[in-house]
Amino acid sequence: VGKQESRFAEAKDELATAEQQEITLNTQRQTLRNTLAECKDAVSSSSNQGHMITNLLKEKKKGRLNGLHGRLGELGTIDGKYDVAITTACPALNNLVVDDVTTGSKCIEYVRQQKLGRVTCIMLDKIAHLASRAEGSIQTPEGAPRLYDLIKPKDAKFRTAFYKAIGDTLVAESMDQAVRIAYSK
Repeated sequence: VGKQESRFAEAKDELATAEQQEITLNTQRQTLRNTLAECKDAVSSSSNQGHMITNLLKEKKKGRLNGLHGRLGELGTIDGKYDVAITTACPALNNLVVDDVTTGSKCIEYVRQQKLGRVTCIMLDKIAHLASRAEGSIQTPEGAPRLYDLIKPKDAKFRTAFYKAIGDTLVAESMDQAVRIAYSK
């Protein structure tokens, strides 16, 4: 009887351990499923965005969208070490840059008619008032550079679009510097 009770207690402990492992594995499985779903959504969104841009650029080549310049992110370059900074600070990199409201309206209407998703346009004529602020220099805490100043636009006319998207966002060399700058007067 003593052996059976001992064996019963061991089996009970093993069962409890197995049940706890099952809970842990189920939690991990759900986390992985969520991660997979997020990745699928990101890939799909990226693919759809690329498809939309491709179609809009085809329309431009046909002469129907002459004031369309492309995605903001494709209209300039930045040193690779600032890639994370720009993609984090500037969600507008996927916005279209157009000359004016008329072209922006045509792009939006085309996207709507073709059911290609959603699009946001940066209209150069509507942000011209920002040019002087974009071209001016500012004094920054600890001499931290503005992210905007690190971008090399393909054409000078796109500088204001980048300024509209990023403003005076600063780049810190470290988390400590970022905290000091954020909480300084």
